[in-house]
Amino acid sequence: MRYTLALLCLFTACALGAPSPVEREIASRPLTCTKGDDCELRWARALAWVTHNSHWKLRTATEAVITTEGPLDDIWLAYTVLKTPLWNGEYEITFQAGVRDALRRLLP
Repeated sequence: MRYTLALLCLFTACALGAPSPVEREIASRPLTCTKGDDCELRWARALAWVTHNSHWKLRTATEAVITTEGPLDDIWLAYTVLKTPLWNGEYEITFQAGVRDALRRLLP
């Protein structure tokens, strides 16, 4: 069963294809926003994305933190999104997704 799951994950990743250099460059940029409408819009989009794409229910949804439920011993990702103040009304929004280390060991 472990090997079947690992192979399924590997084939799924291969079928989706690797991101292009442009996509990698864009994805590596920090996601920032300016206090006010800009941050409100981006934070609302982050919340909508997590709500729509997470297998798990929301655990926390505040003005600075979005987290999902999720026992991290499952194949479904649990999410954490943070809005961290930088300076002069600027904020950085970071996404984290993960599963328990035991599951990571099953993957190639």
